[in-house]
Amino acid sequence: MKPDEIINTTKSESVKPEEHPVPHAVSEKSSKKKRSLFDLTDFNKLIGFEGIASNLSFVLFITFLILLYIANNHYALKSVKQLNQSEQQLKQLKWEYVNLKSDLEMKSQQSYIAQQLIETGIKELKQPPVKIYTSTHDKN
Repeated sequence: MKPDEIINTTKSESVKPEEHPVPHAVSEKSSKKKRSLFDLTDFNKLIGFEGIASNLSFVLFITFLILLYIANNHYALKSVKQLNQSEQQLKQLKWEYVNLKSDLEMKSQQSYIAQQLIETGIKELKQPPVKIYTSTHDKN
């Protein structure tokens, strides 16, 4: 073989450089590269009636999962809202408890009670109470 000849492996014959079979092969490869994913998949089979009918169980399963996801999301939001309301109510009840406790401590002091009783005419005792005995009972 001469150096100016190229061997074509598919035809097993020699080809002269003037014929240029290489651009033709490159054009086939470039046309294959230009095909996109959309061209490779037949969406009419997948989205069409036959595709859905043949994959009905899978479509129903996916629909069930979507509905389950939506229901779970609603339940979570409702639970969070209820938890926030409970926390606010708990804070309010704690403040009310502290307020009532301090009022009770203040109103149960002897000085406060004595002041309230003076307005009604009852006076504070200055000496301890004395037991009164009747003649029918024994002095114990």
